[in-house]
Amino acid sequence: CRWAGDEFVVLTRVPDVAAAEALRDRVAARLDTSVLIDGERVPLSASVGLACTREPGVEAEELLRRADRDMYRRKAAKSR
Repeated sequence: CRWAGDEFVVLTRVPDVAAAEALRDRVAARLDTSVLIDGERVPLSASVGLACTREPGVEAEELLRRADRDMYRRKAAKSR
């Protein structure tokens, strides 16, 4: 769903963290492309964060904070 401005949230059930990481990477790869606008190629990309839990009682806000931290960690690692 569209969370805010240019932020989107995907909620899904996956069997384990490896499957969640694979899904995150597939989503990011599909968004790493370009589009043609008025005859000019415009690059697109996305930063994707991941939050997984099996902990009972974890609130949605905490999962969003975890995903946000993961996204910024991945962005920082990518820029090195």
